[in-house]
Amino acid sequence: ANINLVEFASIHSFSELDKRRSSRACTVLRNGSEKIGVSRDKDNHWVFYNFDKEDGGSIIDFVMYINHCNLGVARRYLRSYVGKSITSPIVEYFTTPKASSFDLRKVSIEFAKLSDIAADNRFLLSRKILPKTITDDRFSASIFTDKNNNVVFPHKNENGVTGLEKRNTKFWGFNEGGQRSLWFSRSRQEDKRLVFFESGLDALSYFQIKDDGKSQYFSIGGQLSDNQIQLIGKVLEKNQEKEFILGFDNDQGGHNYVRKLTESFQNKKFQIDVPLKEGQDWNDCL
Repeated sequence: ANINLVEFASIHSFSELDKRRSSRACTVLRNGSEKIGVSRDKDNHWVFYNFDKEDGGSIIDFVMYINHCNLGVARRYLRSYVGKSITSPIVEYFTTPKASSFDLRKVSIEFAKLSDIAADNRFLLSRKILPKTITDDRFSASIFTDKNNNVVFPHKNENGVTGLEKRNTKFWGFNEGGQRSLWFSRSRQEDKRLVFFESGLDALSYFQIKDDGKSQYFSIGGQLSDNQIQLIGKVLEKNQEKEFILGFDNDQGGHNYVRKLTESFQNKKFQIDVPLKEGQDWNDCL
């Protein structure tokens, strides 16, 4: 049955759109505390995922779930909707997910499962990040935690979430199936500069040391691919009137990132701001 599952679910109790957790590949809908993700599989069929039960399936499975019925009853129920237009309360969502070179659906579902970061996050406190930094409006909707208590910095491109940079004690990784692009904090109208770092943790540390309320922060997640360089180029073009600061680590890796970016954008003027001592990153400076 070629029925739009977002619209169908929205008239079957899941009528609240969770904009913060939705992405280009996965529309997240709520029914009170219950939450589902609706997307299309690789064959372009509508599918859903129930976050509480950690399972899901096709639109037929959805009908069997909400109506507590068997397969035959579910099919008959769906037939009554074929060819009919549905007046849905949900209007703002991505109806045509874009094809991508990474597992966009998997990344989107994992992103939708994340929890908001707590001011007393154990890992960040252990790295001398203050509660007032963690909860600052600059980082609202930019930092999360997952079920393993990893601190998560979502990477995005112009189309939405592409992957998840994760940090914890003795752990710095990236989610399986994801793609590094850029993590970034919120922007403000009064911003005068963009500052780029190797990690989200470095960005939080630099903010704590030097912030004046007029800087937006970015992380490359410990790698710098051609894809990321192209994305940085788009960011620079959109913000030509601002200052660009490279705040990478004071080590060989950091120096390589600086060289790569200055060579890639020779028409741009970068300020280099590295930690004073060799071998340090910005978190070492707290």
